[in-house]
Amino acid sequence: MSQERRARIALRAYPRELRASRGEEMIATLLDASGESGRRHRRELAGLVVGGLRARALRRSQPGPTRNVADGLCYAATGMLALASAEIAGVDNRFASHWVELWPLALLGGALAAALAGYDRIAALAGLAWIIDAFARVTTPQSGSLLAFDVVPLVCLLTMLVLPRREPRRLARLVWLIPIAAFGILAGGAGPRSYLLLTPLAVVVPLAVARFQRDPRLAIACALFAWQVGMFELAEAVDGRPLPLGLLPTALLFGTAPVVFALARQQARFRQRDETV
Repeated sequence: MSQERRARIALRAYPRELRASRGEEMIATLLDASGESGRRHRRELAGLVVGGLRARALRRSQPGPTRNVADGLCYAATGMLALASAEIAGVDNRFASHWVELWPLALLGGALAAALAGYDRIAALAGLAWIIDAFARVTTPQSGSLLAFDVVPLVCLLTMLVLPRREPRRLARLVWLIPIAAFGILAGGAGPRSYLLLTPLAVVVPLAVARFQRDPRLAIACALFAWQVGMFELAEAVDGRPLPLGLLPTALLFGTAPVVFALARQQARFRQRDETV
């Protein structure tokens, strides 16, 4: 097998776009550096393969269609953990005069703390354990509504477990636990029917829209919140109860996520194409 043939095989370690734009240049450089020395040629081949693997790893870590969606689901999981933590903190405060079981709050608070600090896999495992524990306690006929309300969090937490965010870990973010708990206590532990604990989205949604062109991940997280509420609305209708928000808003909630996902994917592809050019 010729040196050029070996070089072309080693070049396949690089992403396709880089091979198309700079492949011939890299092969020519490798052949010139190798000369007639077989040992030097093998060393250059190894360096080419290592460089290709590094380029692929860097490509996967950069914002792209898959990474943006995965990060959006992780952001949504963090927000949903915060929502549930605030609700439970309010409920426990309301019934403080009675016996309050601290295990669910500790498990959920630990999941939220891990997510805020950047330990996504730990947060996902704790959050999934909390959901499983919550379902084990439910014996009422409304378990279907609870299941519908938790479908989106389950998907988000599983994504956080498999595809965690590639961000630095910051323990300073734990300070957010204080306002989250305080908001839940002030809200009185309102359940999902009142949607009182979703009011912070009135600030987050305009911010997500404003920064969508630069970073669509927050918009993806907001769209997933819309789907979570829409799933609960659907469960209410299946159980024969009236929709709290009505039919048209419920339909709009379900239509939000596909539109946001499509726009985010298209934007990421355009950005990758511009970077390649």
